[in-house]
Amino acid sequence: MKSSSLTRAIPVAIRAAARRPLVTLGVAAALVVLALAFVATAFDMTTDTGELISPRTQWRQDEAAVETAFPGQKDSVLVVIDGATPEIAEDAAIRLNEALAADAASGKNAHIVDVSRPDGGAFFDREGLLFSSLQDVQTTTKKLIDAQPLLGGLATDPSLHGIATTIDTMAKGAADGTQDASGLGEPLTRLSGTIDARLAGRPVWFSWQRLFSGSGGSALAPPTRRLLMVHPRLAFGDLEPGSDAVNAIRAAAARLNIDAAHGLRMGLTGQVPLADEEFGSIRENIGLVGLLMVVAMLACLWLATRSWRSVAAIMLTIVAGLVITLALGLLAVHRLNLISVAFIPLFVGLGVDFGIQVAVRFNAERRAGAAPMDALMRLAEAIGEPLSLAAGAIFLALGAFLPTDYVGIAELGVIAGMGMVIAFVLNITLLPALLVLLRPPVPAQRVGWAGARPLDAWLHANRRNILIAFVGAMAVSITLLGWVRFDFNPLHLRDPNAPAMRELANLMKDPDRTPNTIAILTPNANAAGALAQRLEGHSEVAHAVTIDSFVPEAQDLKLALIQDASLLLDPAINPFDLPQTSDDATTVAALRKAAVSLDALAHARPGRLGQSAAALSRSFNALAAAPATRRAEIAGV
Repeated sequence: MKSSSLTRAIPVAIRAAARRPLVTLGVAAALVVLALAFVATAFDMTTDTGELISPRTQWRQDEAAVETAFPGQKDSVLVVIDGATPEIAEDAAIRLNEALAADAASGKNAHIVDVSRPDGGAFFDREGLLFSSLQDVQTTTKKLIDAQPLLGGLATDPSLHGIATTIDTMAKGAADGTQDASGLGEPLTRLSGTIDARLAGRPVWFSWQRLFSGSGGSALAPPTRRLLMVHPRLAFGDLEPGSDAVNAIRAAAARLNIDAAHGLRMGLTGQVPLADEEFGSIRENIGLVGLLMVVAMLACLWLATRSWRSVAAIMLTIVAGLVITLALGLLAVHRLNLISVAFIPLFVGLGVDFGIQVAVRFNAERRAGAAPMDALMRLAEAIGEPLSLAAGAIFLALGAFLPTDYVGIAELGVIAGMGMVIAFVLNITLLPALLVLLRPPVPAQRVGWAGARPLDAWLHANRRNILIAFVGAMAVSITLLGWVRFDFNPLHLRDPNAPAMRELANLMKDPDRTPNTIAILTPNANAAGALAQRLEGHSEVAHAVTIDSFVPEAQDLKLALIQDASLLLDPAINPFDLPQTSDDATTVAALRKAAVSLDALAHARPGRLGQSAAALSRSFNALAAAPATRRAEIAGV
């Protein structure tokens, strides 16, 4: 059978390169320099997992349309603040929002472009009650009206002295029957528990909002989680473009005491932190991983060739091929992504394999007595055809990556395929030239591992059975393909233990704030409403929201309830005169006086209310006996 034109060309290429090794080396060096110059100006890489999929797919086109219609969601940092109480979370969100807004307004050195509060702010403070159901609004306004005596006292004097005075007045009224005591038990119990825990050194916080609003599954239950949407100023020249902005956010949070010691937890997620963590993990691990890879590669080459000159020739060939492949890859696909960058280990692995085949055969021919040029010619005749067939098979296999909408995989196929061609060409040109120039010594021992000789004999004797076993295993594997499941979620390409990914996973468990949503554009609001109504009927859909969802229903009835509550509560919560600030001695006296009234209530109303009153009486007495610094600390809870 005649050899193919390609296999006939291999000896010609090897002879031409080896006869003029300096010319071959000069041409290769020039190509490497040109490739390095191009890479230095054109190198780009993205960690955007969305770009792993073709923009021609329908959902990517829909995504682009949504981003055009509703800009401001891209390249953002989502700040998640969890507080022990709603008040603490809201206060932290307000303070951090103000600090980041000040950074954004500071000029060209600002780390932040803008910051907003998607789940809070002045609008929701003013209009938020309207977005709940009519029943929830009725329940909440009734609770507030019932708590008018307590609210009035706290509004007049929102200090520890004012709390004690208000409790004293309410306890006296409940004891003599002039005031309804049905709603007094819960505030007394919670106050007592908080004071006792704080005096014992346990971090417990008290929430007035939880007393006066719905609880449990109520839509008006005050949230303990707040969000800030931050658009950072990205430094695209850095490996982690958003790191300065993220560090600025963390520094601001530290200055504002947004930490566990103050009942708060802050987490960061979003496109920018997720992308930066990918690059950060590369920066952290690239040194160790790269070192281990190089050591393992050098060890394999040494064990195969037993010559550092041969190892050096193979390594120079691999490095040259890698640089040229990177340049051609960038020229073809313009920038790398999280998948296409995998061409590097693919190229190195295949380059080592080809290099070992060439060098080992060269050493074997040299030990048999052939001169360097004759050894190269015999090498070409012996492995030229197998080497070209192997390169061709790998090239075709990588070409199978091309017909897919997964751009990351398709681009990997393009770059790795070109790398396969480059590796093959360099191993029949540059590597032979380097072997001639470096002149590795003739091996003193037979090439190969003598210990594997029995294994070779066994494989030869049992070749039929081995082929039968291989065919059987392949048949079983094909049968099992029906159980193979492909994970289409690109988030699973990321480290699940990275901080931004952990925060994202935590946010996904929050039904009101999960990013696991589907955005659909419709021609108009009526079409959106009809589609939402149809989608609500599917079990896979938890809730469908349209633009009309932001217009509260039954506004007239809700506004009437709110207005009635406002008329009744306004004099209490907006007093004209506020008392002067009390000193610690006055506060201690108020605590002891309230304790006496609570004891009287406990005797007058035995049962659960009496037990709560007695417990708070003990707590007030203990607080009055504590150092002034502890009272000041507890007053701020």
